[in-house]
Amino acid sequence: MSHNEIKEALEILKKGGLIICNTDTIPALACDATNPDAVADLLDLTDRPEGCGLVVLACDMDMVARHVKTIPPIALEVAEVSATPLTIIYPQGVSLAPGVTAQDGSVAIRIPNNDFCTILTRRLNKPIVATIPVIGDSKEVERICIEEIDDEIMDNVDWVTRYTDHPDMTCSVSSMISLGKNGEVKIIRK
Repeated sequence: MSHNEIKEALEILKKGGLIICNTDTIPALACDATNPDAVADLLDLTDRPEGCGLVVLACDMDMVARHVKTIPPIALEVAEVSATPLTIIYPQGVSLAPGVTAQDGSVAIRIPNNDFCTILTRRLNKPIVATIPVIGDSKEVERICIEEIDDEIMDNVDWVTRYTDHPDMTCSVSSMISLGKNGEVKIIRK
């Protein structure tokens, strides 16, 4: 990771563009999660319907708190003890572009263990969508590396990371849990 790479990606995100970047799990198709046009472009490129729900990356719990109605206390406990990347689905997202939340208003957010994403979201001062870079239904995809991304996606993004072998990246999707409004926890993906 270089400071130039962060600067380039940040400029693209601020302009509403789409990028491919490394995360702590998989390479992600990413955009500003608060920009309606950017999210619409991402959904169009991946051929996914609005309301399918997208994973969002935030730099810290303060940023999470700005984009969910409430943080159930169990969220802090679960996030602290997780030994692997964990995406938490919160009951109600706020201040996000249409298409980011699921049809029920919930939002999936992860605080990545990845310097690039942490610095990028902190400097943007906004969360980013970070979805599996595939066309169509992404629910069946559990592993993907940057070399496996479809040319149609690679040819239609504004910026692609130059670092394809990243030590933090597992090339596997994160674990995922859903938190109910009353604190109930449901395992979505191990």
